[in-house]
Amino acid sequence: VVVFSLPNPPLIAVSAMGEAMKGKVIQLSRGACVHWAHPHSGSKLIAYSLRQVEKLGYRVVVAFADPDAGEIGTLYQATNWLYCGLTAKRPDYFDEKGERIAGHVGPIAKLSHVERRPRTRKGRYVYLLGNKSERRTNRKLLKWEVEPYPKRLGVE
Repeated sequence: VVVFSLPNPPLIAVSAMGEAMKGKVIQLSRGACVHWAHPHSGSKLIAYSLRQVEKLGYRVVVAFADPDAGEIGTLYQATNWLYCGLTAKRPDYFDEKGERIAGHVGPIAKLSHVERRPRTRKGRYVYLLGNKSERRTNRKLLKWEVEPYPKRLGVE
């Protein structure tokens, strides 16, 4: 299964590609294969789903790898996505029970007993769709700096 959504938050599209491209950006939000699937099923599934998304008119796909879940973006690397560093440093807010509070900072700051903790930064990946000319043009529009792929510790 692969789930796509509008970028969350919507500012991601503008941050990555600029105002003019924001309607052409979609986010790969979730993906999963059954444990007995062929070892390369995940990359084949992503490749197929990207072709389907392209038919819908999207030209840029963003995805995130969560280190708290043990991810470094191995499937994105295997399918030639661009690694664009880590997300910005941001806090999360927790109530007195230790549960994360979602919402805007203003109302949260007014609550009593709110603990502010740093959020784990996630790896950002971008995939450019379209023909060679479109990909080249959109690569120039990409506002995030492309960096070398991260590797797991102990792997060269």
